[in-house]
Amino acid sequence: MKAKITWVISGLFILIASALFMSLDAEAAEGKNITAGETKTIYFTEPGSTDYSAFSGGSGDYIISAASTSGKISIVIAQQDGTVINIEDDAVKTTADGKNLYVTSRHQTFDAGSYKIGVSAQRVTTIRLTVKKMPELVENEKHSTSLAPEEIMAGYAFIPKCDGGHIFFMGDKRYGLSAKLYDSDGEVLDSTSGGRYMSDYGLFLYTLSYDLKQGQRYYVVADGASGYDDCVNEMTVVRKLSEDVSTYSLGKTAEGNISYYFDRNVYRVSIKNKASYYFSVSSADGDMGMWLYDSSFSRIKKAEYTSYNNDSYGNYSKKTETSIDLSPGEYYVVLRMNDYGKGKFTFKCNEVPAVKRIAVTHKPSMKTLIYGVDEKFDLSGIVLTIYYKDGSNAKWTYDSGNLVKNAFPVEISYSVKKKTAVATIKYRGKKTTVSCDVKKVNQVYSEASSLTLSGSKRASMDSNGTRFYKFTPQKSGVYSINLQRKGKGFWCAVFDPNGERLSAQDASYSWKNRSAWYTAKPAAYMIAGKTYYVGMKNWSGSVKNRITVKVHDDTPGTPSGISVKKVSGTSVEISWKKVSGADGYQIKYYPAGDSKKAVKITTNYNTENYIDELKKGKSYTFVVRAYRKLNGKRYYGSWSTTFR
Repeated sequence: MKAKITWVISGLFILIASALFMSLDAEAAEGKNITAGETKTIYFTEPGSTDYSAFSGGSGDYIISAASTSGKISIVIAQQDGTVINIEDDAVKTTADGKNLYVTSRHQTFDAGSYKIGVSAQRVTTIRLTVKKMPELVENEKHSTSLAPEEIMAGYAFIPKCDGGHIFFMGDKRYGLSAKLYDSDGEVLDSTSGGRYMSDYGLFLYTLSYDLKQGQRYYVVADGASGYDDCVNEMTVVRKLSEDVSTYSLGKTAEGNISYYFDRNVYRVSIKNKASYYFSVSSADGDMGMWLYDSSFSRIKKAEYTSYNNDSYGNYSKKTETSIDLSPGEYYVVLRMNDYGKGKFTFKCNEVPAVKRIAVTHKPSMKTLIYGVDEKFDLSGIVLTIYYKDGSNAKWTYDSGNLVKNAFPVEISYSVKKKTAVATIKYRGKKTTVSCDVKKVNQVYSEASSLTLSGSKRASMDSNGTRFYKFTPQKSGVYSINLQRKGKGFWCAVFDPNGERLSAQDASYSWKNRSAWYTAKPAAYMIAGKTYYVGMKNWSGSVKNRITVKVHDDTPGTPSGISVKKVSGTSVEISWKKVSGADGYQIKYYPAGDSKKAVKITTNYNTENYIDELKKGKSYTFVVRAYRKLNGKRYYGSWSTTFR
């Protein structure tokens, strides 16, 4: 009876399941076509297969998106006969309504005709498939689009009406997009990511620019806009850069105003002499971006780095500057506001006079360098004065690693010797130097904490991003310093009692328990009773993550298990057990009782060796020792017991 009931229930379940899948198949079958602008729900029931929908949207450019809550999916584009044109399986994981969402999107150009758009997954799932035609951009007209959670890509097509430089602006409510400008062959012409926040408009601004050709087709595609159904993109294209251009007189100060974040000011600059020219723009209202184009509107320089200036009256402003060598001709400078979208600015361009000499006219107190640790020193605060042949001069302050920012092609080289370090500053064939005192490790860290073989120490770096220890071995041998830290990289070295560096090493990393662990193991031969120094330094900054330091005695052990087998009357085979950490071995043999006639043979990693040309009938003594190799030199352990 029980079996009969089970059979009835099982049969009923099969009927219900069959009816359910027939219903799903029927619903999917009803929508085997998809049109532009449509979002279609597909019940995917055959993992590993491809579910196709017919598409006949006409020639043009389209954005195709597919989304699922049950794992990654692929988009397959095929011709009507099934020939696959493209496959896109680069899914982005995002969150919508508190649930994980996997979204795949691609840009696809279709000719007139019929195609198939398919989706594929590795499990049974529900897929939302969306097809949107790219709108055409019109110069100076804004275009907006809202992206649903199952979409991560928005695109626009553009055909310029004339040759020349164009700038694309895109605003989005969120940070994190990436935008790219493509030509019709799919080559990336310009790209940007991250965006700059415009607080007045509540948008992040993304900009692209390039010299475009009349009548050719270009595409602007924004990627990563997923998870927000109110995500709004606004796009516009400025006029050709030759329009609305103001003529600028070299050496004069021009004042302008950016009234909206899509605005830009363009100046035409006529260059008569082949020379270097200095361009600067400053504003108290925000960061300024500056682009330089040649007469054909091809971009030749981009400067967006801004310095901060305070005049004697306490007025605060931001300044973007650059310099470039130019030949006679006409050039165009495009200015825009980076941060808050609008504000006043001043612009100036000058020919850079010939340089007579350069000199450091202010040098603050400089930190003493450690020989073998510091390769260059911090020049922050020094003032470099450039004296020109026309009697004028310019003063620039070194700040945060950038001497005079990016305004002048200044070159800096360093030479750190045992007593003095010198930084050589070169500019247009002229040079000057800055010097700094140097001390050795043993002079600075004689009171450093001591390390022992019996334990380990954990400590943070000091305010300079360094940490030093000292170690005095009780016996001579090879010692390694084992260092380990979670999350942040470092450099380390071993120094001899006179402060000379014996070995140095950058930490390597590996993943452990979902974290990066950095380890290093510099080694050196140390003499008993002498004090050696161990130093470590952050790769960058003053990271406080603690480092674990432990000393190991890596002197090679004594070989054991020595065996000598007679091969012939004049040759033998000698073998021994492997010594941990050994780089090689040395064999010594001699006639019994006559060690003055000893012969030494050095081997690599082998633990056996053949010795021939022995004298027949004579007795021989054999001993073996291991060695470690450091900096091209061998350091030996003790000889084994003799074997005859």
